[in-house]
Amino acid sequence: QTGCVLFGQGKVTAKRDVLFDPNADFTRLDPATVSTIHLGNYTRDAKLGKRNNAPKNAGVYGLTKVIDAHRLQIHPPAKVDETLSYSIGTHHYYDWQIANCHFFALDTRGERSNRNPNDRSDPDLFILGPAQEKWFIEGVQKTDAEFIFVISPDPWMIYHTGAHVGGDDKDDKGDGFPSFLHQRERLVKILDAVKKPVLVFTGDVHASASVKVADNIYEMMCGPLGSTGHPLGTLGNPPTGGKWKSMGREVEIRWVTGFPNNLPYQNIRNTYYGIVQVNNILKVASPSGGYQYVAYDEPQVVVRWHDGYTGRLVYAESITTLDTKKD
Repeated sequence: QTGCVLFGQGKVTAKRDVLFDPNADFTRLDPATVSTIHLGNYTRDAKLGKRNNAPKNAGVYGLTKVIDAHRLQIHPPAKVDETLSYSIGTHHYYDWQIANCHFFALDTRGERSNRNPNDRSDPDLFILGPAQEKWFIEGVQKTDAEFIFVISPDPWMIYHTGAHVGGDDKDDKGDGFPSFLHQRERLVKILDAVKKPVLVFTGDVHASASVKVADNIYEMMCGPLGSTGHPLGTLGNPPTGGKWKSMGREVEIRWVTGFPNNLPYQNIRNTYYGIVQVNNILKVASPSGGYQYVAYDEPQVVVRWHDGYTGRLVYAESITTLDTKKD
């Protein structure tokens, strides 16, 4: 589902949903590989500090269909008549499998909808576009791997509020899955039904955490590595251990960096890094000399968090295939 990124100069007409470029050949474009269309690429004037120099139609658009060689149907319609530059993007999600581990790298930034802070459960909201959601669901349901690793740039349960800069500690502000609850809850239900350990590795928030989301799903957050830390308020003020409700879903906070709210976040200088170890076999001496490799009946994944300055182990979580077989 990946194609080339295309650039050009086109024309749009007010209240119409057509992008016209007489020099293009859009028939060579595969719609299945298109993510979004950017109209009016520009660099903000630093002196103005605002979008005063932006094209009137500057923004992100979707591709509805290829009309012919020179015209694309886009959405939403243009606001005014304008000639402007455009770029046509492609998908940036992918997966790979090594032995009994299947990795899914998500794009949670490039194809999301706008958020609705008044109704985070709005079914029209999404953080994964339709093509990516379909690819992801089919991939996790069909894989023969024993462990599923999901790499998500944005958190699933932990909030990312603006509390560290004086914002509301309950407003996720649209950065992560807590602002797209309809899709989040649908995906959690599907992933949990796979009956395999699913480890979702998340970032963006400058903190570390281990969260049990459902019977078979864990959120593993690791950070910050090279930035200042975020206090608990930025995370939505979860407990440093125990039950917590993430936008209505009860989860178990196994461990979290409990940076206190009484510090300016610029003064939180703790750093962390994580190591993931998969234990499939035991290397041991062989009766005939050399080594033999003994397979574990139930393989394990061990996730470790270490202090970025000293290397000291601060927390570890062990998850095995046996965990998904409990009644």
